[in-house]
Amino acid sequence: MAPRALQPIPEDAETPRRWAANKVELAQILGVSRQTIHNWRDLPGCPDKRSNGSYFVEDWRAFAESIGTELGETPTDKRALENRRLEIQCRRMEWKFAVERGEFTPNEIIGSETRRFAGELIAFLRHEFEAILPKRCCSKSSEELRVIFSASLDRIMTRVYSGADAIDAQFPAPDEMPAEDPQP
Repeated sequence: MAPRALQPIPEDAETPRRWAANKVELAQILGVSRQTIHNWRDLPGCPDKRSNGSYFVEDWRAFAESIGTELGETPTDKRALENRRLEIQCRRMEWKFAVERGEFTPNEIIGSETRRFAGELIAFLRHEFEAILPKRCCSKSSEELRVIFSASLDRIMTRVYSGADAIDAQFPAPDEMPAEDPQP
């Protein structure tokens, strides 16, 4: 008996399949073999299955497109998949070298600096509202309170802008971003 070719499961135009219960069903929906899905799992950027074990079909369609696979056709050329995997590895290494050369700043560093600045800002706000404002607000009229609060807000915003400017100076935006984000 000759093996039959896999055909994509037809989708109702009004209700396309959004989830697949398992790899076999995902393969049928995409029109590829189960082995193809298995091979893709080793490629960088491959979508994960959900906590309930299902697969989000649109993520897999986008992934298949990103690696240049025509859905409905079962890729059997392992060499082509290996070449694509090597290409992705090269792009990641180029990205890492660009970061090392200072062309880009890793998100971890920007996040760390942002969290540090946020911590400083929170400490400043606590000091302003817990220590300074109560001393200035005793027995003041509403107009005097408005002036005090306005001045306090001005000090706070000056601090915010100076911190943001410091972060911008430390991490300048690159002139040109890559067409695709090669980070994992």
